[in-house]
Amino acid sequence: MSSVERKEYHFSVLGASTVGKTSLCERLNGKTFSRKSTYKQSVENSTATKYSIEVFTSHGLILFHLYDWAWEEKRKTESINQQLMRGCDGSLFVYDVNLRQSKSDFVEFLDWYQRASGYDKPCMIIGNKNDSKKKAV
Repeated sequence: MSSVERKEYHFSVLGASTVGKTSLCERLNGKTFSRKSTYKQSVENSTATKYSIEVFTSHGLILFHLYDWAWEEKRKTESINQQLMRGCDGSLFVYDVNLRQSKSDFVEFLDWYQRASGYDKPCMIIGNKNDSKKKAV
């Protein structure tokens, strides 16, 4: 009997407040989105909220772990930078397409991210809230 191959990947989910990091993680984790839901600030402590997503493929199981960080304040602390990236295979940078500032934050983020990750980890840029009628970006 052959065993199913299993691969795991870990990604930090980063971006400014209110861009939808938590909503994105919850949707990817199977929770339905409601426009009536109110903004809930990510917990400002030294740990992230972890979401795990299983994807079954013909080659086996892929397990994605997403770590939703309240990153905006943490990026100012040098010691937390290493904690954000330790053990992660990359990051997802989320911005709000309705807020120009959240996308322009990416330039600063990219500089920070490259230094914190050692210039060797991939980053995916995600424009969130694309269903809105008042896009600014």
